[in-house]
Amino acid sequence: STENNWKNLKLRNRSHHRRDFIPVASSGGLLCFRSSTSGEFLLRNPLTGSSRHLPPPIYTKPLQAVAMTTLTPSSSYKLVTISGEIPNLTFRIYESNSDSWSKKQELELVKNKDHNNKESSPHDDDTEIGNTVYFLSKTGNVIVASNSNLQRSPSKQYSSVITVKDNTETVYFLSSYGTIIACDLTRRSFTELPKLLPPFLEYSIDLVECDGTMFVILLSEFYESASLRIWKLENQNWIHVGMLPPAMSHELYGRRGDINCVGGGDGNKILVCFNANPPQVYYRYFVYDLVAQEWSELPRCFIHGEALDFVSALSFQPRIEATV
Repeated sequence: STENNWKNLKLRNRSHHRRDFIPVASSGGLLCFRSSTSGEFLLRNPLTGSSRHLPPPIYTKPLQAVAMTTLTPSSSYKLVTISGEIPNLTFRIYESNSDSWSKKQELELVKNKDHNNKESSPHDDDTEIGNTVYFLSKTGNVIVASNSNLQRSPSKQYSSVITVKDNTETVYFLSSYGTIIACDLTRRSFTELPKLLPPFLEYSIDLVECDGTMFVILLSEFYESASLRIWKLENQNWIHVGMLPPAMSHELYGRRGDINCVGGGDGNKILVCFNANPPQVYYRYFVYDLVAQEWSELPRCFIHGEALDFVSALSFQPRIEATV
């Protein structure tokens, strides 16, 4: 909070809460939950307890991403779902004004061009066999990267961010290989963004939105050290934004953890939650100030004398007037 301490948000009408509902998106003063069993969505204002159940759109292909945005000044909202497998992706939009889902619309693959002006894909340098990707490191060694090495928590399974620039809505999400997919909803097209780094044997990645810009947070391990870095995309080139001090990031090495991140703080701060599961439970929370270019670590959260550990981070603006 603005007072630099944790606040316990007491949810109202908890009788409507079901264990199979997992938070998947947020915008304005609303949280979006999805049922892991039925696929239906639940929109909720945690302050007032008001909620709305949305019928799940009919999927014939696996769901890839869920994004949510609030429209101003009307305070209406949109929910975007993307499903399918690359290169066959489709999207649907739920609009609160009409209380209905749009028809399924296809997204066309647009390939990037390399320095020789030839079309290329981030997978062109990889050899895929089953769920394993083989690639050459800079030293010429063959590296093996399995999809299972990409650490994702259940609440981040469909994590994505949406940005609006020059009247163009773009949804970014992570593919099963850890590559970043950019879906232009206006032009109904998508592209695979250039890779940041080769897929190390152990790493975690997440996307956030701050003030209309998409940022990537990447935790990687190499040469017995861990590195936590922040990047942004400009003109199809990755720009390095910030790095957690080595003395702090090295403490994350070897813990096989997952990072869950969110943008907030008036669009100039990024929260990074590091969670390592049993047998070695380990939790750390870092905040990066994009303006001051400074890192800080948050204290543990205690409720009634007991420490709480977080598994997911969502950006939430407490707004009593937010309606579902």
